Amino acid sequence: MLKLFDAHCLNSSAIPQPWLFFQKRTTEPAYTSYVAELEEGRFWSSPFGAVLTRNDDFVPDFSRDPWGPHLHAIWNRARLPAPRRVAGRALYLVTPEADANYHHWMIDLLPRVMLARRAGFTPQSFSHVFVNACERSFQRETLERCGFTATQILPLERDDHVCVDSLVVPWLKPTNQAMPLEDVAALRELLLPRTAARGRRIFLSRRDAGFRRLLNEDELHPLLKRHGFEIVSTGTMDVASQARLFAEAEWIAGASGAAFANLVFAPPGARVLEIAPPQWLAVYHWMISARCGLNHTVLLADGDHRTTQPDITGRRRDFTLSPDRLASWLEGETSTQCSANSAA
Repeated sequence: MLKLFDAHCLNSSAIPQPWLFFQKRTTEPAYTSYVAELEEGRFWSSPFGAVLTRNDDFVPDFSRDPWGPHLHAIWNRARLPAPRRVAGRALYLVTPEADANYHHWMIDLLPRVMLARRAGFTPQSFSHVFVNACERSFQRETLERCGFTATQILPLERDDHVCVDSLVVPWLKPTNQAMPLEDVAALRELLLPRTAARGRRIFLSRRDAGFRRLLNEDELHPLLKRHGFEIVSTGTMDVASQARLFAEAEWIAGASGAAFANLVFAPPGARVLEIAPPQWLAVYHWMISARCGLNHTVLLADGDHRTTQPDITGRRRDFTLSPDRLASWLEGETSTQCSANSAA
């Protein structure tokens, strides 16, 4: 369930765009996932990856550029560097925007590993595993959890052009704002703790982030603590600890950020408050909540809201949220929970 919580705009016709933005995404095409194996497959390490066949055919389905296949960086190259040869069978996991972003690594890249497993491949099936990068602890931790060794993993270098005896390429979602049910199941199978306590209330701090920070976060802490919230920073936690934290949570709140990828581990019925910049919206986290049966509220932060298409430049802007508006949501959720408990 999605709610757009804003007491001064719910009944206003002046800013319908946030409603329309989500309404247009309430249905999603059903896609067929698959794994392809290309003999003498090649790839070029463009910003988003580029897969080619041994006949020099570019394969856009395995090389998605967020701006569209017709704008892919490969069309700006008159020629590629001479390919270096890699023997054996390799797993190709290069995924747009997963080089350093926790959300895209967890939600877009890791399910591709599990898809290869469902297709019959094991970690031992591969001599090498190619990824965007493997410098961050969450990348190393999750690949190890998948069963890969450090010697198998090969991060791509800039302008790398590689030819492999056999290149295995798991399906790449047509849009990174989709969340197939099988991806949810795969991530929970891989990382969800077997047992977990319930009932925690957590507020996700972004004070250590480089952008999209809630500037008056400290002002909100007393209110949050009165309602039983813990203030947590997931940037210092390993993936296993983050999975357990979310598995134990009944309420999850915070400024929109990559930590919300962990909603995939939250128990059904958990309440979610995503505080979004007033001029930018995305459905990444709402789609996870929709698949996991969570009650997801999007609260637009203080400031002028766009009345047309959300502004992508707004995704990096810092913002504020008045304590009164947060208190209104907390009181409403508490009242709803009390009513539900009384009815039960």
